[in-house]
Amino acid sequence: MLPIKLAPWLFLLSLTHSGVSAAMDAPSSERSSAVADAPPALSYVLNAEGLPFSDAVQVGSTLYLSGLLGLNADGNLVEGGITAQMTQTMENLRTALQQSGTSVHNVVKCTVILADIEDFAAMNAVYSRYFPADRLPTRTAFAARQLVMDARVEVECLAVVPS
Repeated sequence: MLPIKLAPWLFLLSLTHSGVSAAMDAPSSERSSAVADAPPALSYVLNAEGLPFSDAVQVGSTLYLSGLLGLNADGNLVEGGITAQMTQTMENLRTALQQSGTSVHNVVKCTVILADIEDFAAMNAVYSRYFPADRLPTRTAFAARQLVMDARVEVECLAVVPS
C-alpha cells in the first residue's frame, strides 16, 4: 500500500472508521498526535426566526456567515433601491462580524447575489467603501431571478476570527 499523507483530521477520521483497536494499536506518540490534531470545535449561531439554517458557523478561526439582506431593525427591507439596500446589508454584515469577534478587516471571501445584474456598478460603489483597498476579499457576484423578500442584494461571507 502506498503511503498517503492525510490532513490530521482526516487521519483521525480514518482511525475512527477503522475502529478503535487500530488507534489503540498505534504507538502512544501517534495516538497522542491524533488526539491533539482533532478537528476544531464547531460553534453555531442559530437563526433567531427559527428558519432551518444558522446565521453563522465558526469552525476553528474561520467564520461562515449566511447571506444578509438590507433589513432594518424592524426586519423590513430598507427603501431606496440597490444603494440603500447594499448600504444596509453592509452595515448588517459589519454588525454580524463584530458580534462574532471579528471585523471587515478580516473578511476573506464574499458572495454577492443581485436581483438584477444591472445593479452591479451601484453595488460595487457601496461595497468598496467597506473594505480597506489593500485587503479586498475574494468575491463572487452573480444575478438570480428573485431574492427572498424581493431584496435587490444578498451578501454572505467568510472571515477569520483572530485568536
